[in-house]
Amino acid sequence: MDSQEFTDWQAFFAIEPYGYPIDEWRCGMMTANIANAIRSTIPTKKKLKPFKPSDFYPNQKPAEELTPRQRAYIEGKKRKRKRG
Repeated sequence: MDSQEFTDWQAFFAIEPYGYPIDEWRCGMMTANIANAIRSTIPTKKKLKPFKPSDFYPNQKPAEELTPRQRAYIEGKKRKRKRG
């Protein structure tokens, strides 16, 4: 794998993350939605704070940002597609 292909993979990861951490976050989103839906059917006098994905999967880390060089490369690719 050359550096160009590696940069492409990093750019793709920034757009559509994959792997264990993002799968945990997605499971947390689904679990939080289900828990919030069930919780909304329970009558209470006070307003309850909705669940967040981190309530179920606390070891989440956001995806890393792209470097300026990687952003410039992606923008160059987009311009080439528009022209050709």
